[in-house]
Amino acid sequence: MKLSTRQIQAFVTIAAQSSFSQAANILGVTQPSLSLLIREMERMLDLSLFDRNTRGVRLSRVGQDLLPIAERILADLRRIEEAAGDFATLSRGEVRVACSAVSAAGPLPVAIRRFERDFPGIRVMIKDTAEQNLADLVRGDHVDFAIATQVETDPRIHQELLHSDQMAAYVAPDQPFAQSETIRWSELGDTPLALLDRNSPLRHIVDRIAGRLGIWLNTRYEVTFGTTALALAEQGLAVAILPSNAIMGRGTPYRVLRKPLSRPIAARNIVLMRLANRTASPAEEAFWQYCRQEIGGHANTDPVASSVEQP
Repeated sequence: MKLSTRQIQAFVTIAAQSSFSQAANILGVTQPSLSLLIREMERMLDLSLFDRNTRGVRLSRVGQDLLPIAERILADLRRIEEAAGDFATLSRGEVRVACSAVSAAGPLPVAIRRFERDFPGIRVMIKDTAEQNLADLVRGDHVDFAIATQVETDPRIHQELLHSDQMAAYVAPDQPFAQSETIRWSELGDTPLALLDRNSPLRHIVDRIAGRLGIWLNTRYEVTFGTTALALAEQGLAVAILPSNAIMGRGTPYRVLRKPLSRPIAARNIVLMRLANRTASPAEEAFWQYCRQEIGGHANTDPVASSVEQP
């Protein structure tokens, strides 16, 4: 048994009008076709919904019991249609975005401000976490998309390039490297380093460079967050190896100097990342475009290449 929306609407309209002919006029159908619709509904339910007589029609006792349920069904359907219209027109919705603490404190709020100004009915929810957690949040569908460091090719994930930034060393003002314009990787020698832990895609870049050059790095501290590495560098305990955006342009609470790393120059790709085979909601797709414009400055729909390494 499978009732149709037309049958439920006919049932409710006849009950409201107490007349097949008036209900037929309201619904824009002929009275015989309306009668046939109700008879088929009664046959499917094996119940008589109306008591008919020469003066008109009225609900049977069972029809009276079923009417509130039918009215709720139609009301729910109207709410579905209204909500779907709101989602489609970006009048309402929700977007879940994951990012590192650096992005959460820097470019992301700018994109959110523009987006919420244009679409005040859509709520943007932020999950700020360590860089190494971002890809797993996307894979697990815990967020709609992430602003993250590119990871190795994964067919489950679509990655779209926003921009690249260079890996750099962060040193205390009284540290010997403070006078250098740039620092070669090979010059790090026995210098104590503060690196992100081995699960971080940023650490993968560092380890790949060290392996390529055949050098040993003195990893004195392994940390989860870049801010911890910067704090250690500020105290002269280690040189922190982080991307150049670890210190935002508006300044930093840490008294450290940023020195580009060279020979080779190593850059990391910052991408928008989401599941490859999931249909995005209108709100998600719209905010994705705002992040492309505000954070990336340009669109690039081609698959991203691996992190750049230049001699």
